[in-house]
Amino acid sequence: MRKRRKLCLILGLLIFFSAIADQILLHGFLSDGMLMGRRVAPFDPPIFYENQERAFARLENLLDTGEEDEDSFLFDAELGWCSPRSTSNDGMEFDEWGARRGPASIAKDRTQGVRRILALGCSFTLGDEVEDAQTWPFLLDESEEAVEILNFGVNAYGLDQAWLRYKRDGREVNADEVWLGLLPEASVRLGSMYRPVLGHWSGPVLFKPRFELREGQLELIANPAETLHDVHRLLSSQSEFLEALNGNDLWVQRAPEAYAPWGDSWLHKSGVGRAWLTYAESGARDPVAWLEDETSEIHVLLSNLVTAFREDVERDGARFRLLILPGRDALAFAQSEGRGYWAGLVDELRLSGTEVIDLTAACLAAGMVDDKKAWQSGLHYSPKSNGTIATALRDALKE
Repeated sequence: MRKRRKLCLILGLLIFFSAIADQILLHGFLSDGMLMGRRVAPFDPPIFYENQERAFARLENLLDTGEEDEDSFLFDAELGWCSPRSTSNDGMEFDEWGARRGPASIAKDRTQGVRRILALGCSFTLGDEVEDAQTWPFLLDESEEAVEILNFGVNAYGLDQAWLRYKRDGREVNADEVWLGLLPEASVRLGSMYRPVLGHWSGPVLFKPRFELREGQLELIANPAETLHDVHRLLSSQSEFLEALNGNDLWVQRAPEAYAPWGDSWLHKSGVGRAWLTYAESGARDPVAWLEDETSEIHVLLSNLVTAFREDVERDGARFRLLILPGRDALAFAQSEGRGYWAGLVDELRLSGTEVIDLTAACLAAGMVDDKKAWQSGLHYSPKSNGTIATALRDALKE
C-alpha cells in the first residue's frame, strides 16, 4: 500500500511539474506566437514572417488610402498574380504581351520563316535574380535568327497557373511551339491555393486557383480572392480564410488543427501541443516522395495536367514540349542516385505522347551541382547556368 501511495505521489508530482513546464513554455516562450524566429501554430492569421507582414501592411495602406500602386502587387483575379504588361517590375521589363523583354520587340504579325516559341513556367523560366538579357529565353532567342521567344514565366507559379495563363493570354501569341518549364521541386505547388501555407518563407501573400482530379476529370477550383479587398478580408478572419479554401488546399487540409481559429483546439492552450502542431504541419513537402509514388495525388495530378495542357496546345495547331529545369537540390539528387526522382513521371508522359526535354544531363555535365557560380543567392540559375540551358535547348532545336 505504501509503495502504491509513493508511486501515485511521484506520478502526481511528475504530472504537476510537467503541466507547470508546459505553461511556462506556452506563456514564457510562445506568448508572441514565435519560437526561434519561426511562427508557431495555430497559424491565425496565416502570415508567417516579416516580409509577409510588410506586404499585408502595404495592402492595408493601399485599401485605406489608395497611395500604393495596385499593380505592384501583380494581383490577378483569375490567376492569383501575373506579370504586368508594358511596364517594369522588380528590375524586369515586360512588353505589351506581358512577356519579359527579349532581344527585340515581337509584333503581333508573324515574320515568315521565324519560329515563334511561347515559354511558360515559374521563376526558372522567367529568369529570377538575373537581368533581362541574361535569361535563357533571351540568350536562345538572340543566338537563333530563325527563332523568337516570348518569356511568359512568372515567379512562384504552379503548372496549373501556367496552363490557365496559356488559355487566357497565350493563344493570342499564335505560337508554333509552346514550352512548359517544370521545376521538379515546385511540383507540390499543384496542391496549394495560398502560397505561404506551402512555403512559409515564400510569397506572395496572395491566393491562387488549383485543379483537382475528380472521377478522372480535372476540375478547376477558382481563385477564392476575386479582388485585393478579398485578399485582405480572408487574411483578417481565420474563419473566412478556411471557408474560402473549403478544404481544397492540400496543406491546410493535412493539418486542420494548425489552421483552426485560435482556441478551437485544446492543443492551442498547451505549449507542447502547439510545438507538436507546428512540427506536424511542417511535413509532407518533399517532392521526392510525391513524384516517386505513381499513385500520389501530386504525381497523378501533374501527369493529367501536363497531358491536358499538351492536348490543348495541339488542338491549337502548335507543338508542345515539357522542359525539365532542375534546381540545385534536384540536381544533387540526380547526381547521387543516377536518375531524377521525376524520371518515372517523364517515362509515363513520353509513353502517352508528350515530348520531354530533360535538361538534367546538360546541367550535370556542366558541373552545376558544386559550382558556386552556377547559382544566385536565392538559388536561381546564374547568368552562367542560363547560358548552359540556352545552349542545350539550341542543340535540341537543331535535332
